[in-house]
Amino acid sequence: MLLRISYAFMPLVAMALIASCKKAPIETPPVETILTGRVADKSTNNPISGSIVFTEPASSSVTTDANGNYTISDIVTGQYVVSATKNGYKESSTSVSVKEGQTTSADFQLEQLTPALALSASTLDFGIAQASLSFTISNSTQYGTLQWSLVKNADWLSVNPTFGTVSTGTNTVTLTANRVGLAYGNYSTTLAVV
Repeated sequence: MLLRISYAFMPLVAMALIASCKKAPIETPPVETILTGRVADKSTNNPISGSIVFTEPASSSVTTDANGNYTISDIVTGQYVVSATKNGYKESSTSVSVKEGQTTSADFQLEQLTPALALSASTLDFGIAQASLSFTISNSTQYGTLQWSLVKNADWLSVNPTFGTVSTGTNTVTLTANRVGLAYGNYSTTLAVV
């Protein structure tokens, strides 16, 4: 009797195994790994559209939308330096760790470039015979227009020009030492460029 029971269950077990093999495999949903963020002006917090956002090591480069937002989809997991840049702004970078199946955020506050004064020389020496010397004034960022003026406090020195503006080039300033009426000795003065 025991043998009959075991034979009776055998066809059922075989049918159950065959039936389970016929089921379709379960598909796993795709894993999305995303890097996203916003680029804004540091002083106003207004969005900066048209900014370029890129990664190092290189994976992708995208442009921000009208609201300053960007998204890099399907980024490979790992460590990245993410940078944002736009003409007229200083580039900004940050390090991020991108993990599989997660959304990583990297926001940027870009600082506008402003004119910056640069002089070709900080000291001029006329020696005993030199009558004229020159130096140049430039805008080192080449963004915007730099307005400058020179303030002198020595009657024996003439300056030409004493004011000007510069955007992308240079302005040459000529200093002339007038030794007439000066006693023998060393003379020095400081020019203020403001």
